[in-house]
Amino acid sequence: MPDFKGFDDWIEIFIGGEQRDSQGRLHDGDAIIDKAISMFDPNKHEPPLVVGHPENNAPAFGWIEGLKRVGNALYAKFKDVVPEFENLVKRGLFKKRSASFYPDGRLRHVGFLGAMPPAVKGLADLNFMKMEGEKTMSFEFDEIEDVGKFLDEKVLEVLNNPPEFSEVGVRRERPITYSEAFVIVSKRYPKETERYLKAIGR
Repeated sequence: MPDFKGFDDWIEIFIGGEQRDSQGRLHDGDAIIDKAISMFDPNKHEPPLVVGHPENNAPAFGWIEGLKRVGNALYAKFKDVVPEFENLVKRGLFKKRSASFYPDGRLRHVGFLGAMPPAVKGLADLNFMKMEGEKTMSFEFDEIEDVGKFLDEKVLEVLNNPPEFSEVGVRRERPITYSEAFVIVSKRYPKETERYLKAIGR
């Protein structure tokens, strides 16, 4: 991916394909891209450039004036970017970005991220400083801050509403144990489970 010269370039903000958000829900990334482009109308809503994912889309450090698809990626064209913010990005302080979408598919904003990691892997870093780094991306949802808490909540959901049959197809005749529920959750959320086990050294 060529180095960016600044916000005058089109910038990759989202990638198609199967994507999983930080709540573990799967999304069709290609459908999200098509919907965002078809519904984009800056006269009705001009998505802002923000830091993180503020609830009220403020403060805005710039605006998005255009969207386009290139291959399986969604690109945004920015305008009126605050020079001081652009300078921070050029210094490599905000190499990650995360697109946020309204439930109807419209692009809500594009959040630039510093130390906060995004949720889904895929987007290349903005190489303003020609720095090499991990390629990451996210959409609307940030990284699970406490993956152990996330998995525990999912296990409790299984305990409160256990499947009628066991993993081998036998009807359950006793209450499901925490360990059994964790096995079920680990199969539903393999990436999150792997991260958790690595974090605790297992």
